[in-house]
Amino acid sequence: MVNVRKGVRVSLTCFLVFTLLLLAACSNSGKNEGNTSSGAANTPEQTNTNTGGTDEPEPSDEPVKQVKLRVMIYDRGNAPEGMKLTDAPLVTWAQEQVKPLGIDLEMVPV
Repeated sequence: MVNVRKGVRVSLTCFLVFTLLLLAACSNSGKNEGNTSSGAANTPEQTNTNTGGTDEPEPSDEPVKQVKLRVMIYDRGNAPEGMKLTDAPLVTWAQEQVKPLGIDLEMVPV
């Protein structure tokens, strides 16, 4: 009975230590915060030029180099008749979402 209690204590202690280390590693170290001093003027590098308030990069006029990415899809043979697995709505949506990022998504049924 004493060995069981000791094992539970050791397990809980290890879990607590691991959780604290994980939280410490994932915490924000404050490097992404802007200059908060009131006397400093914003330089062009510090000024956010986006009007929407997001940190997304602005689109450029240069074409994005397309990279082909092949993703395996497990084909269980249960696709509706007349429809291929690679033409599924979710697959086409995923292809549309990554196209502006320069990724040509190719689904390969296996």
